Amino acid sequence: MRDPSPAASRRAPLLLALVIGLLVVALLVVNERTDWLELRPASGTATAMALAVDAAPATETARR
Repeated sequence: MRDPSPAASRRAPLLLALVIGLLVVALLVVNERTDWLELRPASGTATAMALAVDAAPATETARR
């Protein structure tokens, strides 16, 4: 097995620090924009079906 060069051994910790830094920034951005994680219907049909499900219990209670 060949030995890693000195330049490669210096790059590994820097690359790890860069990846950790980017993950921290991504976490902070997602923490500020929690609405990005909200599931929303992708089409008009899906929106109508979601609204119909929400409205269904109200019509059942009105029949009683």
